[in-house]
Amino acid sequence: MELRPPGFSPILPAVLFAIRIARILLWTLLLAPFVLLARLLTAGRGAFALRVGSRAMHLWARAACRALGVRIQVQGRPPRGPLVFASNHLGYLDILVLGACYPSAFVSMVEVAGWPLVGTLARLVGTIFIERSSSDDVPRVRQQMRERLALGLPVTLFPEARPSPGLEVARFHAALFQAAIDQGVSCVPVTLGYECPDSPEPPAQVVCWWGEMGFGPHFRALVDLGRIEAHVTFGAPVGPGADRIELANAVHAKVRERFVPVRQA
Repeated sequence: MELRPPGFSPILPAVLFAIRIARILLWTLLLAPFVLLARLLTAGRGAFALRVGSRAMHLWARAACRALGVRIQVQGRPPRGPLVFASNHLGYLDILVLGACYPSAFVSMVEVAGWPLVGTLARLVGTIFIERSSSDDVPRVRQQMRERLALGLPVTLFPEARPSPGLEVARFHAALFQAAIDQGVSCVPVTLGYECPDSPEPPAQVVCWWGEMGFGPHFRALVDLGRIEAHVTFGAPVGPGADRIELANAVHAKVRERFVPVRQA
């Protein structure tokens, strides 16, 4: 049974939804021309276009988080420079939350490229898309990561590969950590968690996006939430070393050390 507060009116969520989406669309329309111009001037290549893209993504993510009622509490500070940020993965909101904390290129599942609005913006800002079901795609993704790191840009990845309801931090796949080793850059462990204090529903169901959840219905429910608290913890950078499996395990241990399970019920 759906729980509704006394005096609930179905009009209010519809108005809130419209206002929040309008704010996101407004920021998209404001920032997209600058990114598009940078890509046209550089044929979509080079540090300038990628820096403009990552900066635009940072500004857009901050605006989107404010529009969605996401309050971000940060422990530690994200270091600057060419680094690989590696985080546990709880859903599509992770990209907005981390994007609001620091400018970065993101490694994202290829399905995102086909999402309305989000996919277009992701392509414009230089997101690296990966086909998760194909190991043959790994060399291409690693090369794109190396290119961005060589230009002095950070790259963020979710090495669990798939989002989860937040019961635990699954093992980290090591393949993409090779890009950090190849470029001689450190990896920053990032731990994410969510709370939704104004909702009777647990964040594992209304904030985390995992399994066979449909994007549309889930996003509508997320927009209707009054407030979301995101907790982000940045750990000390871990040196690249020479073995990607050891590096992945070391970063995983740091992420898991600070992880607090997301409320399930």
